[in-house]
Amino acid sequence: MARKRRLDILEYHMTLSVALDRSLEERLEQVARARGIHPSEIVLQILRKELAGVSGQGSPRFKRMTDQEWRQFTEEWKNAHTSVPLLSDEAHTRESIYGEHP
Repeated sequence: MARKRRLDILEYHMTLSVALDRSLEERLEQVARARGIHPSEIVLQILRKELAGVSGQGSPRFKRMTDQEWRQFTEEWKNAHTSVPLLSDEAHTRESIYGEHP
């Protein structure tokens, strides 16, 4: 009879140090006091909310946009970049991108 191997699950913890300006620090402490929790809990709540549903691709802000908000965002982005020159047809060829690389 084969023996079963027990796999140990490792827990990883990350400690971050963040430099806050005086104004942000004061607001963080004020919110934490008002909620009766430690400031680090406020930061964890913000991170959890911001990272909820993120699969490693894109920003969670875009996942929350409606179709109309997305269209408006892309239109504003496009209008903000009108001075960018168009690429020539030559710029889109494989040779111009990779050169002599096979």
